[in-house]
Amino acid sequence: MQGPDGPDQSGIPTLLPLPAKEAFKAFADNNLQISDESESQIDSLLYQLEYVPLALRLSAQHVKQIPLEELLSMWEKDKTSILTEPSKPGRLTSVSFSTNLSLQILE
Repeated sequence: MQGPDGPDQSGIPTLLPLPAKEAFKAFADNNLQISDESESQIDSLLYQLEYVPLALRLSAQHVKQIPLEELLSMWEKDKTSILTEPSKPGRLTSVSFSTNLSLQILE
């Protein structure tokens, strides 16, 4: 499977940045206040999620309950803690983070 940066070693398909952004906005529905700042935050979040469809869909669903800025902050905080683990972060980390965040919000 080919991702935006070449072949995907994990086998998880990815989207190109523009379609990923369009999908994220569609999944988030009307819960995004679009501004230059939010556009930049979306770009940053999608880049960190490595454009994995499941990760971006779950993250977009979270925007219905928490502000985009907080979601990005949660990702950056968790990503930092993940970096202390011996395994290399990647697309599986993106899906894992999104799934764990979903479970936290549901609780």
